[in-house]
Amino acid sequence: MKIRVCPKCKKVLEPGDYIRSGPTLVGATDPRIKCRKCGYRGLPIILTDEDE
Repeated sequence: MKIRVCPKCKKVLEPGDYIRSGPTLVGATDPRIKCRKCGYRGLPIILTDEDE
């Protein structure tokens, strides 16, 4: 299972917690992806819980 964490506020994001507008480009600071909790613009960090 993949867990998405915001790199700025370090909170675990549910699928509806970040705003995605338009097609996304590959890049760390894509201005079209935005965290709803802190307003950070960029891709969330994706962690997998299979390495525990």
